[in-house]
Amino acid sequence: MREGNAKILRTGALAVAGAVSLILFSMLQKKIMGVAITFTPRALVVPVLFGGSSGLLIGIWQERLHRAMQEIVALNQTLEAKVAERTASLEEATYELTILNENLQAQRNALERTNQELEAFSYSVSHDLRAPLRHINSYSNMLVDNFSASLSEEGQAYVQRICRATHRMEGLIDALLQFSRVARAQIVAEEVDLSELAQTALSMLSESDPERSVSIRIAEGLRARGDRRLLEIVLQNLLGNAWKYTVKREDALIAFDRTQIDGRSWFLVRDNGTGFDMKYAERLFQPFQRLHGQEYDGTGIGLATVKRIIERHGGEIRAEGRIDAGASFFFHLGNN
Repeated sequence: MREGNAKILRTGALAVAGAVSLILFSMLQKKIMGVAITFTPRALVVPVLFGGSSGLLIGIWQERLHRAMQEIVALNQTLEAKVAERTASLEEATYELTILNENLQAQRNALERTNQELEAFSYSVSHDLRAPLRHINSYSNMLVDNFSASLSEEGQAYVQRICRATHRMEGLIDALLQFSRVARAQIVAEEVDLSELAQTALSMLSESDPERSVSIRIAEGLRARGDRRLLEIVLQNLLGNAWKYTVKREDALIAFDRTQIDGRSWFLVRDNGTGFDMKYAERLFQPFQRLHGQEYDGTGIGLATVKRIIERHGGEIRAEGRIDAGASFFFHLGNN
């Protein structure tokens, strides 16, 4: 009787142990290295002695542990492959970035050399070329002052033409220097009163030619953000052209205003002067391209300089005109 009780207790203990093992391993669902793993139980049948008769002992932990190790090994292999792949991609991207930086540095060095060459050119133009022009002009004036009585009218006319040519050449040198400086000048952005700059430019033009009667209309409160010195050059050129090409008009009109085009605000300089043929409009902004004859002074650099300044501000300029019906120049300064 006592022996039978002992067998029953042993059998019950084994059964309880097997059940607990089943419950614990069925709950073994967790993430190993970021991947969810679920173990599916499978019974291993082993014979055990049960008091002289065969019984079954459910053993599962050995198989589950084996399966877990296999999945961990597989996950590690997958992770190592991904790490290797991403490392290779990173190394390739780093190499490409290094090449790009080297190319950028080479371009920067080339730009610096170009700027140095431009500086040398500007120095040469401003000193080496001006000196002979000053000599030509000086000797021409000496001929007029000291030997005009000995010169025929034709000879005096030749000397005057020489003086005018040297003055024109000096003006051309000044324009070229300004054009080259504009390309290299650092832009110092600030709030600029364009109405004030326009008023100052036209006042200077009126003082230089007080005999002229010109109707001037400047809208108030025209402001923009940009480099004050460069924007002053823009208005001096545009308004100077308007002043020049209205010289033959008795009812000359020059205006500076703002208008809307396609939802964007544009500044506008217009006049009722000589105008131009629209089929040549693109030539207006090319260096040394002039649409009018020698009856109007100019170097052909002014509008090219204006275009460069406006483009350096992120803006755009365009022109409209008709022959003998005036011209209009529209420009904006990027996000202003």
